[in-house]
Amino acid sequence: RDVLLESVVHPNAKIAEGYEMVVLTLKDGRTVGGTLLKEGGGVVEIVPAAGAAVRVKVGDIKGRQSVKVSAMPPMGAVLKRKELRDLIAYLASLRKVGKK
Repeated sequence: RDVLLESVVHPNAKIAEGYEMVVLTLKDGRTVGGTLLKEGGGVVEIVPAAGAAVRVKVGDIKGRQSVKVSAMPPMGAVLKRKELRDLIAYLASLRKVGKK
């Protein structure tokens, strides 16, 4: 539960591999940032924090950078203490259901 609480309240403290933000600099000067959804077949697909997935052709990419920042906002600033307790209890119960 402590790890869950830290992940919800301070999402940038420890970011699991594959959940860091990726920023692509395109040859036309634009940037595209978000969480990497998939990569292959000459295309990189990124999901911005708000919005639908964006597909970028590898040939259009000038540079790529992984940024150790979570896409999730710190929920401690959004939720009340009771709501945080309820959320952590719910998330912990999901973990128990998955174990057999």
